[in-house]
Amino acid sequence: MGVEQQALGLTTAEAERLRVQQDLLNEAQRAGITLTAEQAAKLSEIAERSGAAAAALDGAAKAQATVIDRLDEVRGTSYDALSGFVDDIRAGVDASDALASALDTVLDRLIDIALQNSLTGLLGASGTTGGGVLSSLLGSIGLGGGGFADGGTTGPSSFIITERLS
Repeated sequence: MGVEQQALGLTTAEAERLRVQQDLLNEAQRAGITLTAEQAAKLSEIAERSGAAAAALDGAAKAQATVIDRLDEVRGTSYDALSGFVDDIRAGVDASDALASALDTVLDRLIDIALQNSLTGLLGASGTTGGGVLSSLLGSIGLGGGGFADGGTTGPSSFIITERLS
């Protein structure tokens, strides 16, 4: 079975560890190197570190995407508020009323964000089948979702190399 097939269902760290370990073992075999137990352990350690680095990088990329999404929300809300303010002024609305309307737009968006965050904490993130407080409570009494809803793996958690390097 190929590394890609073995990596199905693994976490980012596990898949990267598997890929790096297999690449290193393949290179040793191509070079005609017979690895000692100590060398094989060192290759496993390098692969493990590569997996951890890949997981950290993946986490940072997801965090950055979240920040960008939040900034896009702020930009959109700012645009809506300023656009509404300018439209009101152009329509002859008193400046204080136009400003109050713009601030109401911002306040409405902040309320939406707070409600969305509260519901995400309670029910889990949009597009997922679990992860919130309610999911955890239901799961604790056996009424949770489909077993793998919280990110369980469906593939092998490890692999064994059955070929010998010679």
